[in-house]
Amino acid sequence: MFNQKERYIRCLTFQSVDRIPNMELGVWPETIERWHSEGLAWWVDDLFQLSDHFGMDKSFNCDWMHINNCV
Repeated sequence: MFNQKERYIRCLTFQSVDRIPNMELGVWPETIERWHSEGLAWWVDDLFQLSDHFGMDKSFNCDWMHINNCV
């Protein structure tokens, strides 16, 4: 079992992983509004909450985890 950073780096360097990272790079606000009308939980209103709700890995473009690109 790898943590998210290890999994991501291993995947990018063609090493074996326990699973492929599952992440979203972004969602239009209109999409979340539509999903609310279709039954998405009311508290889900940004990418972090969407990732938590659907059990996805957090996207690296959100600047929540810094990656040393000199690995």
